[in-house]
Amino acid sequence: MKLCAITNYQNKGYVNETITFNKILNSLRIPHNDVYNFNLPNITYSINKNYTHALIFLDYKISSIDLYNQFFKELKIPKIFIIDSIPQHNKELNDEFININVNGMVNSFCGLPINYQLLIYNNYADGFIFFNDKDVNLFQNYYKLTNPKPASVIPPPLGDINDIKIIFNNMILNKNIGFNGHPSYQSGMFNLLNLIKFNPKYNLNLYGAHGRDEVLDEMIVNHLTSTSNRIRFKGRLKNDEKFFKDNYIYSNLSIYDTFDYYTFFSLLNGSVPIISDSSGTSLFFKSYPFIVNNSVDSMSNVLEIINTTSVDDMKEILKTALEDIKHLNNDNINERYIKFLNSLW
Repeated sequence: MKLCAITNYQNKGYVNETITFNKILNSLRIPHNDVYNFNLPNITYSINKNYTHALIFLDYKISSIDLYNQFFKELKIPKIFIIDSIPQHNKELNDEFININVNGMVNSFCGLPINYQLLIYNNYADGFIFFNDKDVNLFQNYYKLTNPKPASVIPPPLGDINDIKIIFNNMILNKNIGFNGHPSYQSGMFNLLNLIKFNPKYNLNLYGAHGRDEVLDEMIVNHLTSTSNRIRFKGRLKNDEKFFKDNYIYSNLSIYDTFDYYTFFSLLNGSVPIISDSSGTSLFFKSYPFIVNNSVDSMSNVLEIINTTSVDDMKEILKTALEDIKHLNNDNINERYIKFLNSLW
């Protein structure tokens, strides 16, 4: 079996998607010279000749289907689409935000209309890989395929098994809450605003870069930072160790996500994650006590529990949570990919 990856993610500055892409490549031992862009001329002949399977990482924020339609027509090896989020669900959430907050604005979030997405999936996909069961259900609700394709739920890996451990040296008690990612409606920015508003002892440090809708993300950041001087936007994160030492709590209060890497990284670095039960990330934790329902009461209650839990007790809580995610190691994820890919052709 010889794998390649084909993507249009490169150089777009996405946070979580870039980490996901690189982690999957690493677990499958796909070197970067086996990664291709859709706009490379006459590349499909070489791909068909040299590889057995193609993993497709398609960013749907595109303006035309023509390039992709032609590319997939010429690509003869099995094409497995890695579904890192559900485009139409993201679009509906953006519509929801715009209708509530920005009258008259047109939602440009989902560049490729759903009928074109369906055309690609129906005509060219040989299989799908999802990151969690919730996304499988969402996908089936939005995309009624005329010809159902094989699918498997395989989350991204966190790293080698020996690296999935907690670095408690980074655990420093303070009243700071951190976030790193896309500062969007979907990622729970307004839930965070409510959390800070009703808990005046805490500060919020936002890191990250725009996602697939720069205009809305910038609007949200400007609104948050102008609402409270305890909310600070610090741009792209450059120093992970300092970030985790500076922020005792990590916030994932998302309305929708599939697999938020920094939620897992925070736990592995001794930062205490608060996780929304709306997030796909929450599905990976069996009995973690700091999963909330995004109501002010639920979020504030958990914040108070964290505040009154001793550091020693908190270490035990994080150690227990660690057992839930140890299976997300490179060897296990690699084995699951290979088993699924072998079942196709």
